[in-house]
Amino acid sequence: MLLDNTDLDPLNKEKHPEQINGISLLNKLIRIVPLVTAEEQNTKSKIVIIFSGSDITSNSDNENIVLNIVVYCPFKEWLITGDTIRPFAIMSEIRKSL
Repeated sequence: MLLDNTDLDPLNKEKHPEQINGISLLNKLIRIVPLVTAEEQNTKSKIVIIFSGSDITSNSDNENIVLNIVVYCPFKEWLITGDTIRPFAIMSEIRKSL
């Protein structure tokens, strides 16, 4: 919701009752390839996930994979209702999900 709803109160269920399908945001607002053009930097917030490396072990159940997660957020979208700002709220949600 923080990525898709660009108003001051993006988490307000009354203003935004519809559910957002996370898969529909892939390759639009969540990207695996770090491609964000100059025009896109001024539209909506985006998450770019970059595979940075991994430790290959003989036990595939216990591998370390390193991902760099970059949050692009236009300055005009930083302020949201509450005690935090949008980029930090997005990072917090990513941390909770991981």
